[in-house]
Amino acid sequence: MSPLKMLIILLVQGSALGVNLTCSRSDVTSGSDQPPHYIGAVAADSATCSEIGCNILAKGGSAVDAAIATLLCTPLVHPQSMGLGGGSVFTVLDKDDRVKVFNAKETVPRILDKDLLKYCDKKPSPIQEAARWIGVPGELRAYERLHDQYGKLQWKELFEPVISLAEEGGKLMLEDLRGYRVEKSEAWMVPFGEYEMFFPPPPAGGALVSFILNVMEGKEINLHHDPLFYNQSSSLNHPGTSHVSVIAQDGTAVSVTSSINEPFGSMIYSPKTGIILNNQLQDFCHNGKEQKLSPGERPPSSMTPAILKSKSKTPKKILVIGGSGGTKITPAVTLSLINHLWLGMNLEKAISAPVLWLGSNNSLNVEEGFNLTVIEELKTLNHSISDEEITFYNTVNAILKEG
Repeated sequence: MSPLKMLIILLVQGSALGVNLTCSRSDVTSGSDQPPHYIGAVAADSATCSEIGCNILAKGGSAVDAAIATLLCTPLVHPQSMGLGGGSVFTVLDKDDRVKVFNAKETVPRILDKDLLKYCDKKPSPIQEAARWIGVPGELRAYERLHDQYGKLQWKELFEPVISLAEEGGKLMLEDLRGYRVEKSEAWMVPFGEYEMFFPPPPAGGALVSFILNVMEGKEINLHHDPLFYNQSSSLNHPGTSHVSVIAQDGTAVSVTSSINEPFGSMIYSPKTGIILNNQLQDFCHNGKEQKLSPGERPPSSMTPAILKSKSKTPKKILVIGGSGGTKITPAVTLSLINHLWLGMNLEKAISAPVLWLGSNNSLNVEEGFNLTVIEELKTLNHSISDEEITFYNTVNAILKEG
């Protein structure tokens, strides 16, 4: 088999705390004269965790096996970002070239404070009140569901690397956990130039990325189009999220974003397990205080774990992309795709380019280094440019496979 051509990119947009990493492995026998035989690629927020994912692929594991092992490692290395006390959204490209979405975001528990949303304006909550925002975790249930359907290695083999790494170095009822169900659905697909783009349906953020790209597709990218937009509700901005991209040798792929919402979630952990619990129910504040919540309901999300497949088979291209950084995920992923697919930038430059982000006060926040000419033109069009210094704690990672 000819070697696969892969490009693995993990870049931090702004001054974030992530680790830049590319990762791929060869399974050739030591001393062999044969050229490297690539077995896949893994991109995560941590070099240590990406290496664990690569080792799982080297053992014959599937893309899902590698993604799970990488995610199990992440809360040990970056406990502020995600963990078993949170939830995730998986987009999976299987061996039959079908794309499925598995929604394991947190849900509203059975014991519900009917007046929960009246506390939205009181954030950040005192630590003694943080428990009210904890949603039913779906993370581990997702791993179980996906491993049952796509796993190749034994369940325990996915935990062994992080156990070794660890050794080296409320209001939730048991019934909530027993009754938790991961939602499986068809991935939404939109044509996107030479690609078909697959992403999770709402309440995940892929539909918004698709909308932006489709609006932009009908326009020449220049300074003459000024679509009107008014942000009528406050945005939630938090970096407590992590993204993992995986492509296996057989062409299967996983794009998964996982979160406990804000850094260290609710700041509450289980004394028996050490698992940090989420504060994901705060995301309902974005929808307005008149909303009535129901047990089992999932909050809205900016998560956009996407997989793009080229329509052409010669060569066939697969692009796995996603990011972390709360509401900054949507503009970061969208601009990365525009830069790469439309403006012709290589993937590294496309992701590392400065971004724009619309804040909750309807002002544009501009990352340092953004094109000054564009900024001045936006001002002449009466766009409000924020003078506030904002650190862009958002990370985008991607894997591109050709052939």
